[in-house]
Amino acid sequence: MSSEVHEVQGRPTVVVMAYSPYLLGDSKKNAPFYWKEWNDGKKKVGRLQHDLIIKTFAYHLNELQAVAPTERTLDYPCGALTLSVLAVQHVLTHYASGVWSPHEGRLGWFSEDNYGDTTQFKDGRNILDKRLGRVLQVAEDLSSEEWTDVYKAAWVVVQQRQQRGRRGKHGRVHTDVPAALTEDSDDDLMLIADA
Repeated sequence: MSSEVHEVQGRPTVVVMAYSPYLLGDSKKNAPFYWKEWNDGKKKVGRLQHDLIIKTFAYHLNELQAVAPTERTLDYPCGALTLSVLAVQHVLTHYASGVWSPHEGRLGWFSEDNYGDTTQFKDGRNILDKRLGRVLQVAEDLSSEEWTDVYKAAWVVVQQRQQRGRRGKHGRVHTDVPAALTEDSDDDLMLIADA
């Protein structure tokens, strides 16, 4: 047996191996990765606002900068947030061993086959498993205040990434990174909460 300690993004695999299943919970109501603050499941705060979800959703928010404000929809991006949640679930599932280990072939893909709604025949009847629909419904039910929290947290991540991108690995400025929106452009980000 080797005494060598393997790491995943600077963390020993044993930590990742313990943390991934913990965050997944039962992948339904009792899953800490859905929440900004889990508090042992007793006083959960921030639906769909775990750091991993926010950091994934921030990629969507960053890409929106390339779309003219007049071309953007005013609807909340429930689909993008849902896909962010399912992407985090996918990654956590495949890091459960402590290292990235997806199944071979289609079972290891991030796809509709693996994360979309399905129907299974059980006990003589068809049962709908709303794997995607369950998360989408939560995203659709978020309040304006919750969406504001999601946007604000994701925007901080976008700005941090842009600052790192501008400096690059060796402190050089990169010009291919889109400029951050100005401070007075909250309307462009749809950060207006209902009163």
